[in-house]
Amino acid sequence: MRKILISFLLLVIIFFFFGFEKVNNLNTEIFPKRLIESFKSKIFKNKIKLNEVIILNTKNLKKEKILDVSKINWNLNIFEVNLEDIKEKLLDIKEIKSVKIKRTISGGIEIYIIEKIPFMYWEINGLKKVISNNGEVLHFPDFEEDLLFVKGENANFKIKMLMDKIKKHGFLANQFLSAEYIDNYRWNIYLKKNVLVKLPFEELTNSISLLDEIVQDNNFKKSNYRIIDMRVTGKIYFK
Repeated sequence: MRKILISFLLLVIIFFFFGFEKVNNLNTEIFPKRLIESFKSKIFKNKIKLNEVIILNTKNLKKEKILDVSKINWNLNIFEVNLEDIKEKLLDIKEIKSVKIKRTISGGIEIYIIEKIPFMYWEINGLKKVISNNGEVLHFPDFEEDLLFVKGENANFKIKMLMDKIKKHGFLANQFLSAEYIDNYRWNIYLKKNVLVKLPFEELTNSISLLDEIVQDNNFKKSNYRIIDMRVTGKIYFK
């Protein structure tokens, strides 16, 4: 009798935390088929309805949107709710990176969301948009955090490559304020103290390394230069 009670309790835990449909795949040597079928019958007979949905870890997404997209049927038995179906629906929200869903012992569903991280603001056609590091536009209506700024057509898809190069140079990265993608082929970047840098199309990696050395040089720091023009290979113009 004791073994049956232990098996029954283990089965209850598995139902809640791993989903009803997965129990059928368990080794019947551990959970006798007759016990499983009996338990299933009692659960559906008692009609334990879903009583709550808990949404965790959201920062910029509205919980109302998550509930609306998931289309959860509150009249279903808790074990009849298809967790995989809810997960697939939520992953259609492009601002969501991943989702974990499980049943709770209290008779609810817990949804843990990992959102895509805002990377920069992107200005295009007079509009300011939040983008991820791969250039996706993220629709976070109330987002107002301080981010770096990029401007220009297709700049959203190109900026990560530029930023990766700049971040290898700590001093330069700390001076960086914003960037503009010029005519779909090269960059202008804006540094602190109102310094504009016109970068070349070619040899971008070497140019950024050289720029890091320039802005750290004490003579440059003491100067009144506001433009560093590096567009011509092998030449630098200061204005």
